[in-house]
Amino acid sequence: MKNVIPSIYSLKYGMLAAVLCCLFFIGLLYPASGYAARKQTKSTQNTSAQKKTASPRPIRYVTMNGRKYVNMRDVAAYYKLTFAFNKKGAVFYGNNTRVEFVYNKRAGVINKVNVTYLFPMIVKNGTGYLSEIDFQTVLQPVLQKKLQKRHPLKTIMIDPGHGGSDPGAKGPVKSEKQVNLEISKKLQKALEALGFEVIMTRTGDTFPSLQDRSKLCQKIKPDLYISIHCNSSENKTVKGIETFLMTPCGAPSSSDSKPQLIKTEVNEFDQNSYRLAYEVQKALIKNFPGTSDRGVKHARFYVLKNATCPAILIETGFISNPQEGKEMASDLYQVKVMDAILNGMAEYLSTIKRD
Repeated sequence: MKNVIPSIYSLKYGMLAAVLCCLFFIGLLYPASGYAARKQTKSTQNTSAQKKTASPRPIRYVTMNGRKYVNMRDVAAYYKLTFAFNKKGAVFYGNNTRVEFVYNKRAGVINKVNVTYLFPMIVKNGTGYLSEIDFQTVLQPVLQKKLQKRHPLKTIMIDPGHGGSDPGAKGPVKSEKQVNLEISKKLQKALEALGFEVIMTRTGDTFPSLQDRSKLCQKIKPDLYISIHCNSSENKTVKGIETFLMTPCGAPSSSDSKPQLIKTEVNEFDQNSYRLAYEVQKALIKNFPGTSDRGVKHARFYVLKNATCPAILIETGFISNPQEGKEMASDLYQVKVMDAILNGMAEYLSTIKRD
């Protein structure tokens, strides 16, 4: 690792370190206003140019099947994109942005990253409709430049999954608990070198319960929570990387074959968690072009449900796959995972800092 780790402290992390220093002194950042209002606001005067700026086009809502939906043409127009139907479904495109939707499915793509929407789009009378909750917690977090919920970013909690009496999934070289801890320690070392305070839910081969991990998060109240895991399947050919965040209140998780509208407490960090998960998944797929992009997904994992801050759980690959499982045990693979998490964090940080 002596020859590999230093390479991550290159200029591409300069933005992360510089913004971090600023945030130490800036403190708590103020939240911005909510998303596009239904009523069009009056034009505001641009004092520097003495010109009036047009208000964004209002987004129309309808209620179908007891659920609110937004007009997709209005959403596209709000983001200055073009809306169109195609053979597979619908698409927003323009300004280096492309958002894809599939008929009767929750699968989609946002700027080449696979995602799973909470509900399928609906087509009625030649018009496309997207659920309001997908607009609020999936599209908006990715398409807006600055997140509405600003917060300091100084303390990171890293949660290496499993441990002790719970080995997790078995791989061809190492068990999941070993790989999780090794990746987490590399990430800890890199983050501390950048000036972050890092709290680990475990530092050795111990098994803190899910309740213990959540209680620690609630006690420390970190600024981000990142849980590291390996995936597994009975089908040994399955491979790929996916990143999870908490399922929003009143929506089905990505694995639900049928919507299970379990009501949970609303997480004020839904948008932030999504942007963090998206940026990390994007960076991971970039670092592992040969693997499968299993996308950004929602789940009600215990540690995510009880987090007090933006939180994600990363399935860093399938340890059950003979080839991927072997690679996951190597320093090279683990450093590439760590590198991607840092890149994703840097992108996320740029969305919550003061202009």
